[in-house]
Amino acid sequence: MENQNSDTVPKKYPDPATVRARLQVIKREIEELIKTFSEANHSSISTPTSTYLPLAHDEELSFSEMSRTLEGIFNGEKMIGTDNQEYHIPPNYASKSKLVTGDRMKLTITPTGSFIYKQIGPIERQRIIGTLDFNPEHNRWLVKAENAEYRVLTASISFYKGKIGDGVIILAPQIGMSEWAAVDHLIAK
Repeated sequence: MENQNSDTVPKKYPDPATVRARLQVIKREIEELIKTFSEANHSSISTPTSTYLPLAHDEELSFSEMSRTLEGIFNGEKMIGTDNQEYHIPPNYASKSKLVTGDRMKLTITPTGSFIYKQIGPIERQRIIGTLDFNPEHNRWLVKAENAEYRVLTASISFYKGKIGDGVIILAPQIGMSEWAAVDHLIAK
């Protein structure tokens, strides 16, 4: 068996929509920092005591006593955190909240291990009218619209009791292409 040169092994690159969404989060965070520091009087800038714990105190806390909060971007199924980890979002929550690829999310992991998601920055959306279809080969629901196909969550179709051929109004990002869309309304045929 011959060794493969690392130059010939294909590299997996992230989805362009995910990269764009991550860059938007970084841009917003930088803008917020610039605004905070430009508005503040340098003599009054200090470390906020509510978010800073001395090292000695940190060592005394166990994991179960702390909660963790992070931000990320919804990719159609999951949240991609600023730590580049994927966090599963319950499909019923994503469906009910009509989350769209690129939405900015906040995740709080409580001391008991519960995951609490919150949409903190919806991306600009467009409404698109299409027709519901099902791909049995991949076992997934699709909406065919404007010469494009969008994947939609099964939870949304189950909730609306959708059938192949039904009319669907979906929400998709205003800018750029997305593989995923959120179901806004379903019109039974």
